[in-house]
Amino acid sequence: AGCPTGAGKTDCGFLGITPTQCVESGCCFAESLEPGVPWCFQPTEVCSLRHDSTGPPFSPAELGVLRSHFLEHIDVNNSGAVVASGDAEWMGGAYQFHWERDGALSMQALMGTEPNETLVGEKMEAYMGWVAKVQHIADPNGLDVRSEPKYHIPTGVPDSGPWCRPQKDGPGLRALTLSKYGMALLGRNTTEARRLITKFLNPAGLDHVNLAADPPGAARTAAGAAPTPKPAAEAAEAEDRTAPPAAATNTTTTPPAATTTGPPPTRAPPGPGLIRYDLDWVVENWNSSTCDLWEDARGTDFFWDAYTARMGLLAGARFME
Repeated sequence: AGCPTGAGKTDCGFLGITPTQCVESGCCFAESLEPGVPWCFQPTEVCSLRHDSTGPPFSPAELGVLRSHFLEHIDVNNSGAVVASGDAEWMGGAYQFHWERDGALSMQALMGTEPNETLVGEKMEAYMGWVAKVQHIADPNGLDVRSEPKYHIPTGVPDSGPWCRPQKDGPGLRALTLSKYGMALLGRNTTEARRLITKFLNPAGLDHVNLAADPPGAARTAAGAAPTPKPAAEAAEAEDRTAPPAAATNTTTTPPAATTTGPPPTRAPPGPGLIRYDLDWVVENWNSSTCDLWEDARGTDFFWDAYTARMGLLAGARFME
């Protein structure tokens, strides 16, 4: 703590207090001829964690350690998942899961801090593969899987243990992260960028018009042009990728038990791609009941959820326009 000078001092003593009594009580003492200015006054609060250095807060060596630990939690075992904690002993392994929210935020952090673009591309493709898998896994808790908080690694099966669910910030955050990456890919306009966009973000290709206007399997062409015939295998793939999503599973029936081994049951993927599929959920459920950010309260109007939904929708619109 320090002693303030000038006006704005807050009285800390009592009438007749001596300088020694004032200082021993943890206050500051300074005589003043200004009327109304106390002689014994409160010290200025100084945060013990305040960083006053003019240089960076961490050395290059310390940053290297931080980055290595961060990267250890991304694309765990080449699964594309982001693990909250890989320590099986800490908290009994209670955080050896992929959180939908944390995963999206971590991948945003990777894009914003990692200078190696090749590494970012590899990890983002793995993450998009993970999202493509978990978006369509049958939910053991009877929810739409997009509102699940956490998933087993590497299967992607949602955890069925006691937890506060549903949580509605995941789809918006995921769409925000993927939209930012999609915009970066569009800026590159390379063959590889087009491959990733077509595979994960917009199966209809780079022509961002109303995806729902085309029947399943229809080819995108310039206005008035005849579609180019496709090989049978490619046509079948397009048909599969544009199949409509299965109905939501918000029912009262007993859900199937979760498993962490073997291939998980899946639903047919929808046509719009990862971003549009998450944002469709946001549009339909933005005002639904949810658990809060700290997973210990329920409500419909948490600021965090509204903000992330809005940011996801804005970013997705920019990418798709």
